[in-house]
Amino acid sequence: MCDVEINLSPLSIQQKYVNIYNAMLENQRGYEQRLDDLKLTIDGYLDVLKNSTKENINIGGYIIKTDMRNRYNKSLPFKGLSMENYFIDPIVNETGLDFSSYKSVFPGEFACSLTKIGRDCRSTVVHNTSAETYLISPAYYPFKLEKIDASYFMEYVSRKEFERRAWFSCDTTTRRNLTWEEFCQLKIPKITKNERSIVSNLYNTYIMRNNINE
Repeated sequence: MCDVEINLSPLSIQQKYVNIYNAMLENQRGYEQRLDDLKLTIDGYLDVLKNSTKENINIGGYIIKTDMRNRYNKSLPFKGLSMENYFIDPIVNETGLDFSSYKSVFPGEFACSLTKIGRDCRSTVVHNTSAETYLISPAYYPFKLEKIDASYFMEYVSRKEFERRAWFSCDTTTRRNLTWEEFCQLKIPKITKNERSIVSNLYNTYIMRNNINE
């Protein structure tokens, strides 16, 4: 390897590339800081809404469990659920597996995992924003929303405060699971249509900019 020859530009040219690279890093750090500031803005606005609203509603009033099985064993993308609230490709050899008992998550629908809340103090809720139908483990719960904005719902259930409440509501079994019925009893502030629109716009902007940053 030491015998390999490489052509080097003059030091002045090399320094220009270094300067460009350092400027890109600095620009990205500034972009990430603005992302953090935007997230703080969203959290602060939700805190204001939470403290000013007179009514909190069970999320069960907004969600409908779908539980559609892949009974004909269709070839559909199989996904796992990340604790960061997005779908992931599982590390598993799918060859020859029978997916007929797996559950379907259609475009626009949601899925949640309630089996790790007691251990990790994280409630995993994922929104299928793609145009594809996914398959998920039978241990997960697919559902859809009604009478509530999806972006507002996702922003609120992703908050640390919501996750702590979910953890507190876990059952007394060794694994400390959250049942579907207990999940449906968790609260979300009832806010106006205009307030939901503001939260949705902020949340969608944050997701878009975060995806650009990645």
